[in-house]
Amino acid sequence: MRILLALVLAGAAVAVGGALFLVWPSLPWTDDGDPGQSAPLLAPAPGASRVILYVPGLEFNLASDDRTTPDARTRRVFPQALRDLFAGTGEAAFSYSAPGEPFRDEQSRQAIGISAEALDAQVRALVEGSSAELVLVAHSFGGAVAAYWAATAPEELLARVRLIVTFGSPIDGYSRVVEPFSAVLAWLASDAGRDLAEPDVIDRMQHSVRRVDFVQYANRLDLIVPPEIAQTGGPVSAWRSLTLTPGCRGRYFNHDCVLRQEEALQHLMETLGEAPPIWSGALARAMPFGP
Repeated sequence: MRILLALVLAGAAVAVGGALFLVWPSLPWTDDGDPGQSAPLLAPAPGASRVILYVPGLEFNLASDDRTTPDARTRRVFPQALRDLFAGTGEAAFSYSAPGEPFRDEQSRQAIGISAEALDAQVRALVEGSSAELVLVAHSFGGAVAAYWAATAPEELLARVRLIVTFGSPIDGYSRVVEPFSAVLAWLASDAGRDLAEPDVIDRMQHSVRRVDFVQYANRLDLIVPPEIAQTGGPVSAWRSLTLTPGCRGRYFNHDCVLRQEEALQHLMETLGEAPPIWSGALARAMPFGP
């Protein structure tokens, strides 16, 4: 009887959690983003010193036509207060489809390797014919894609990346998240969610911190990406940082408010003003992930 009761309760929790996860984004939370702006996010002209590539996470609630542009998505996910930190730099918006093209919401939930290939193509397009350094600013699953890509990216591409910034990203995988919540997330996130529980994917993301500088932010109240998995584990990197915000509340089960937390934004501003990354010194990057 106890086992049956436990199964019933677990099933109810999964159903309620799944329903809330899908409904929550449509609730009237305050958002200081500006999705109504239609001006494109453009990379700088040759000679500019820095380009910010925004990498958002999974999408569940697109417009009625089930399509969105990378620019509109970036403006909706990343608030103005965050983008203001990069005033005077070039901006680019990552697409889970071909660079710059609209995509359907299910494409953001595709296998992480496919998304990493799309990221690789966009990074190559941004650095070609330019001397600018790149800063990848990622939210949620976007940070996992960035870590997965960095683990095997060619040295010449990584040499152009100043920093990878992640906000509430499951870059240590979902293997340490308790059931049944991890099962709900894996189901909702489709191939992307299942990949984040795979040991090889987790090992690969962990390896990335040995190849490029990271600064990682987590909200103590985040129920979608608990703080314990918002930092790449495994081998010690040459330089990385994890800042835990004291706890903020927002939509998506408090998953997006870390993007506008004053403590995180202040820390990022200070980090961007520091000396060049440690990889520019005597310490060599690790080899690409592989057997």
